[in-house]
Amino acid sequence: MSVTKTVTINFYTILKAKVYNFINRSIIKYIIASILIVIVNPNLFGSMLKTAIGITLIIIFISLIIIVLSAKIQSNRLIFNAVIEFNNESIAIHHVGSKQKPEYKNWDWITSITEKNNEIWLKTNETRLRYINFDKKKLTVEELDFFRKQMKKYN
Repeated sequence: MSVTKTVTINFYTILKAKVYNFINRSIIKYIIASILIVIVNPNLFGSMLKTAIGITLIIIFISLIIIVLSAKIQSNRLIFNAVIEFNNESIAIHHVGSKQKPEYKNWDWITSITEKNNEIWLKTNETRLRYINFDKKKLTVEELDFFRKQMKKYN
């Protein structure tokens, strides 16, 4: 069984991956940092609860601004349009409209596969293409089963 999908990296896909990463990895750290600030200065905004909420919102707002700006910068620098073929043994990346030679990777290139809400997220071990996500509604039952089997095998 193999799955062949076109992957295009643009501002929207980069932003979506950065927000996904922020929610999964960073938001708890920022909430803990807010709690520590509240412990040090509990009446910064009048009461302990207002201070906790205010600091958390300020930190998240600043983080989101940084995420949007970095996604915009990265989307201006990165051009990635490829047809990726996933099969049981390897992953083939065929760049569309580019003189780059096809890349062949083994499954070690994918560090994790996660199924969240209506999407399948594949995390790679490289910085230029950190996350690949597929809408489950656009996957056939066989393709979805393939990724679920890979998820069990490699997670």
